[in-house]
Amino acid sequence: MNHLSVILTVALALPAAPARAGWWIFGQAGNEIRLNYLQVDGVSFDETGPKITVYEAALKDGRTQLKGRASVRKGKIGLVEVTSDGGATWQKAQLSAAGDFLHAFPVEAGKTYKLQVKVTDTSGKTNDVAATSKELLVSDKDMRGEVKAALDGMVAAYMAEDPVKFMAYVASDFASDPVVLDRAVRKDFSNFDGIQLSYTLDNIASSDGGLTAVSISYRRMLVSAKSGQTATDQGSTQFVFRLGESSPQAYSMKAPLIFGLSDASEVATGTQPGNTTPVTVVDDGGNVSQVPPSQIEEQGEGGGSQQSVAAKDSTMPAGQGFRFSDETVIANPPIPNGADIAYNPGGPGNIVFRTGMKYRALGAGTNVDAITSVTDQAAGYTTSAANDNVALGLTNGYEFYTTSGKYGVLAIKTINAGVSIVVRYKYQPSGARTF
Repeated sequence: MNHLSVILTVALALPAAPARAGWWIFGQAGNEIRLNYLQVDGVSFDETGPKITVYEAALKDGRTQLKGRASVRKGKIGLVEVTSDGGATWQKAQLSAAGDFLHAFPVEAGKTYKLQVKVTDTSGKTNDVAATSKELLVSDKDMRGEVKAALDGMVAAYMAEDPVKFMAYVASDFASDPVVLDRAVRKDFSNFDGIQLSYTLDNIASSDGGLTAVSISYRRMLVSAKSGQTATDQGSTQFVFRLGESSPQAYSMKAPLIFGLSDASEVATGTQPGNTTPVTVVDDGGNVSQVPPSQIEEQGEGGGSQQSVAAKDSTMPAGQGFRFSDETVIANPPIPNGADIAYNPGGPGNIVFRTGMKYRALGAGTNVDAITSVTDQAAGYTTSAANDNVALGLTNGYEFYTTSGKYGVLAIKTINAGVSIVVRYKYQPSGARTF
């Protein structure tokens, strides 16, 4: 089958400021304009790498749609403009009073689109339009059949309360740990009766590394096993699937969750924006209720509330690793066996970042105790391709984003060459970017 290749360069830039994880915030903290979220054809930018592929069969009327929300601390957003020719011409995006914007444009095979977004507030201040970029390719391959078969299997197993069949559709490196998801799904089966779930596949987009983001709309009805009350809700959410030689397998899930509600803060890696109707939730006591979607969004990536964290030290002997989530030193990694980082004493000595983990160098002289926030993982982080080895340097620091969607910062405190290193770190279990 022929593939249409349309390369789309997307450049977006907004200032960085302390905020919940999952927000697309770029630039300097002094600039108040920010993008609360950004989607291409319903798929969040933070679920894709430098290159993203969308599928012609899933595009509505052959048009790519850019959607987001811009905000400013003082004043209002007055104008959002989009160019598809590198700034030669600009088109006004549809803009609401709340800062929501939408721009759709047709795509053609073999043509390159240089897209930029310019946000202007009512004082005349604009964002830096060239701070980030993304390549978008449009393919005529139809992925809907494969993805829908996987989702259908998950839904059927879930409604049948069959955890074994359900987990067969989950990747072994599921971002929040497959053990956590398995436990959460089993809790769902204890907390709910008569689960009824249906969905519509909205959009599909793939990125480098074999990951495919899928946005869906869902309708759900369930009965609380504790109270006997029926709860119904509907909304939109997003999955990421890992594609391989076999059928697609779920790699991550965003809130609102349709699976694993009983441990939402541990399962979800982000929040799908744009929901407007109440969302069904369940607490640790099995009490089912519904909350506005804003309450889920305020919890940030991972669904948990933000916690203040202090800096800690971890000593890693040569050849051993460390897992941040439970502060465990792990012998004889090799990563991944649960470790996020490890000490490789070979050569000059290296710190090893787990495959899929993201990190950003801060340089020498990093004072972890003084750091109160880190930048968004979408803005300049490196993704560890194969247990990246990075040469050790005393006081060298790194921001990081774990494969389970949690942020942290570390610095090399001491080096006892060939024997051990001490790492000073902060780790935010809520998924927020502030400490």
